[in-house]
Amino acid sequence: MKRYQPRTGFHSSTIFPPSITWYLSYIAAVRHEWFGTMRTREPIGCARTTAASASIFPCSCDSAISFIDTNVNATVAASESATFELWNDTNGGDVTLGTITGTVGANGWLYVSASAEDGGGAVTVGDVNIAVGKDGSASVSFDNYSQTGTADVTVGNVTFAGNKADYASVSIDNEGDAPGNVTVGDVSITGFTEISLDITRSVWASDATPGNLTVGNVTLSVDKAGSFSASISNTGYNLGVGDLTIGNIDISLAQSATGSFSIENYGYWYNAADDVTVGNTTIGNIVVDLATDASLSFSLSVTAAANTGDATVGNVTIGNLTIDQAVNTTFEGEFSVEAYGGGGVIGDFTMGDVSAALNDGAYYSLSVDISASDSIGDVTIGDITVAAVNGVSATIYNSFSISAWSGDVGDVTIGDVSITLGEL
Repeated sequence: MKRYQPRTGFHSSTIFPPSITWYLSYIAAVRHEWFGTMRTREPIGCARTTAASASIFPCSCDSAISFIDTNVNATVAASESATFELWNDTNGGDVTLGTITGTVGANGWLYVSASAEDGGGAVTVGDVNIAVGKDGSASVSFDNYSQTGTADVTVGNVTFAGNKADYASVSIDNEGDAPGNVTVGDVSITGFTEISLDITRSVWASDATPGNLTVGNVTLSVDKAGSFSASISNTGYNLGVGDLTIGNIDISLAQSATGSFSIENYGYWYNAADDVTVGNTTIGNIVVDLATDASLSFSLSVTAAANTGDATVGNVTIGNLTIDQAVNTTFEGEFSVEAYGGGGVIGDFTMGDVSAALNDGAYYSLSVDISASDSIGDVTIGDITVAAVNGVSATIYNSFSISAWSGDVGDVTIGDVSITLGEL
């Protein structure tokens, strides 16, 4: 008897003779046949329109899921669960999915994944649209893990629309010695109590060519007393870290909800004498709306870390930062750009307007730290307006630090600064 445990840990399966796989969900048992297996013919009782010449694709004979012309459509009834997994572990083999459409009933659960593990092929997925009912959950995972591959991971727009739903998870990874680019469309996850978002490109080898990570607009909305964790990360050795680009970011936390959002474009040395280069980092406007007692931690880290070699960071561009804080809320923002080693150079840093409105008992903290062992280009920051509205009592902390240890700093321009305090 062989055990197979999916990466999400939500369910397990027992593999019986090759034509049948039983998946045991935490809610209900759901039968799938010929799931994720290599085959050149249809399993008995499974009808589909895909050409029989296709060599690798999964099939679910559960009526909850259809797979036609690479498109996945899932309708999961209340208190039921369904899983769809497609993988290719052949050398250089690609994995392609079209659109993924899902409807999950109350207390239902859906998991969809596509993976090119060990093969190094490209992973390409179309738009993902999943609607989830009360206390339901949905997860998607698209990844390429390979020591030899240089292929891309490309995913269209990802939309999870919850109606007082429980849990949403989106995981997109491209990791290996020399992974290609990661490109994701707009990501919108709303109406859930718990949200997990992880988009990663990670370089394991020291001689990789630069690769980029690009994400469209990101919208996250968490229900009352819920939580979210979001990470967008492009990391690797030496010259393997290219540009990081993210569209507008919109975060909304309901009463007593908490959240953590981290963004990282990070390169580090493999051998002591290696040079380290990190490409440009571009982020659109950031909007944060915190209801009563909600709290958010938001961080951006752009770093080129060398030892005796040279470290170079490209230009960093951030749009406007707008924060609306209700009673007893907490916002902690940290923006850090560093280049250090035998030599450390940072390009231009540009940030739009900063605007924060604080209600009674709100805590606001924003720090911007730009530091290089040699030189820094021009630094431009727009208007800074932070106000404790209606004369209330709030805590305001702003810190802006620019330091070039042994070189020059270009022109530094900061717009109008207005800080309005409430009660003392």
